[in-house]
Amino acid sequence: MRDNQKLAPEPRLLITTDIGKEKALADEVLNLLYPIDPIVEVAIYQRKGFIIVKGGKDPDFLASRILKFSAYAKRVIPIHIVTKASYEHVKKAAYELMIKKVRKFPTTFYISCRKRGAYIDSCKNLERYVGEFIEKCGLGEADFHNPAVILTIEIVEDRAFLSLKM
Repeated sequence: MRDNQKLAPEPRLLITTDIGKEKALADEVLNLLYPIDPIVEVAIYQRKGFIIVKGGKDPDFLASRILKFSAYAKRVIPIHIVTKASYEHVKKAAYELMIKKVRKFPTTFYISCRKRGAYIDSCKNLERYVGEFIEKCGLGEADFHNPAVILTIEIVEDRAFLSLKM
């Protein structure tokens, strides 16, 4: 890549806040992240209680900074993979994320889904669909009480943001 070409910011974080505090959170996040990620951008979802942060740095690194210093953030979800909000695309992305980040198989896992839009009919159905596929592939077994891995799926309009916490 040439020096004059800029990296396009990718979705890195989904951050929740109180309804009506989205703009204050966005301003705070820009102030916290710009010094370490100068291509940072924020998409504000007014009256929805969340923002999407785009940038060029590692999502786990950015999340740790927000968790440490933010006064407005409620939940900070690093975005490891972005895909279309469909059962098949989410299943494939979840598989790829597990293969990429989990060190030892089989493992125990839990899937948490939240939807903000109508592209997926039911988070429970999506959780079951993805979970059964992960089990069928031999990557792990669902464990609702003490999982080694938590897969978070956030559906926002027509996109799915996936995060893996170990």
